[in-house]
Amino acid sequence: MADLPGGLMILLMALGALLILIAAVGIVRMPDLLGRMQASSKAGTLGTILILAGVALAHGDAGVVVEAILVIVFLFLTAPVAAHVIARAAQRSGSVVSTASAACTRAWISSTVPSLMGTASSRSPSPLTSARATPAAGAAARIVQHAPLARTPAAVLAA
Repeated sequence: MADLPGGLMILLMALGALLILIAAVGIVRMPDLLGRMQASSKAGTLGTILILAGVALAHGDAGVVVEAILVIVFLFLTAPVAAHVIARAAQRSGSVVSTASAACTRAWISSTVPSLMGTASSRSPSPLTSARATPAAGAAARIVQHAPLARTPAAVLAA
């Protein structure tokens, strides 16, 4: 029983390091900005929190534990806000969807929207037609329409 805190400390730190490694691989492997952001913010934050919990458990000092708890609370408060601000800036600049994601979205719209509307035909409707049909399809169509745009920072500020 005396080795339980030491074993738990090692387990927390190892899981944290593994999650940070997974976040790094996700940043390299994801094709678009939003996928990279999700990989870094979710797995990276949880990995950091697990490592901090392991450090707090290893030291056992009240000051270190309080500092670790404060850093964990700070991460919980700032990581989602930072990810949201970056995603919003990328969306406003028009660089949210990569070519691969745009192609996948176009394929999804052309295959799913007709079957949802009950009008499956041999010819797929255009994103503009499906945009008028359902709100979800309209949002997907707007993403597809804006995918190839690359606006300058001056154009983003003017909008």
